[in-house]
Amino acid sequence: MATWRRLKLRSVTWMSLLAFCLLSLSNAWAKEEAVDYWPQEIETPKGVVIVYQPQPEKLEGNKLSSMAAVAIELKDADEPVFGAIWLEARLDTDRENRIATITDVTVTQVRFPEQDGKDQDGEKINKLKKLLEEEMPKWNIPISMDRLMT
Repeated sequence: MATWRRLKLRSVTWMSLLAFCLLSLSNAWAKEEAVDYWPQEIETPKGVVIVYQPQPEKLEGNKLSSMAAVAIELKDADEPVFGAIWLEARLDTDRENRIATITDVTVTQVRFPEQDGKDQDGEKINKLKKLLEEEMPKWNIPISMDRLMT
């Protein structure tokens, strides 16, 4: 009878240890998945640019072509301006941590809705485009490789 109890106690101990390990690992995985880098808020001398997660259009080697929604909150404006940008960038990858950093950003196209009755060639649109083209090449933005590939 004592042997049976010892075996049962040992079995319960091992099962408890296994359950503890599995719960610890699942908690670590959950924390890793909870990391979210988007949207990115970037302070500029003229205001704040909010960039939403880019939607990849083409990825060849470490060259990324993508489109992203943006909101620009200029210091002298009452409301943010929402639009879309197309960009080309280089990806620096950290395969161990499954993170890529978007660097060397070039804005290839900018689209904003009509502002104050002006079309895409309006003065305000050109200012917004110039702001993005000046500021974005300075940014290094992290993105999850898993999200990038989905």
